[in-house]
Amino acid sequence: MLILRKKQMEALSEYMISQFEDRMLTHLRQAFPQATAKFAEDEFSSIIPAGIEKAKTYGVVLESDVKTFLEYVALYGLGFDSNQEPNEVSGVLRDKSLNSSEKMDILYRLRQEKEGERK
Repeated sequence: MLILRKKQMEALSEYMISQFEDRMLTHLRQAFPQATAKFAEDEFSSIIPAGIEKAKTYGVVLESDVKTFLEYVALYGLGFDSNQEPNEVSGVLRDKSLNSSEKMDILYRLRQEKEGERK
């Protein structure tokens, strides 16, 4: 039987988070080159863990949902949840009746509507 000690689990967790951060750095740079070009590499690298922590505060914890959350961070900045007028984004993120995926789906629709208004 395999027994993992707490320190081993923590090390594995840290490794998995580090791998996710690396994947997100690459993904965001490729998917949003104009939006991410304004950031130096080390600055952008520090924004990703900050975005992950911020996502957690809203109950956004599934990897695919955190990825979407980080896409918003890349497009609109780390304060995207509080600097939108009117602030529909903050209301959606704080809505405890919605799960992580529902929140990201609604934000996606809001973004699509906003982009449609610009055309």
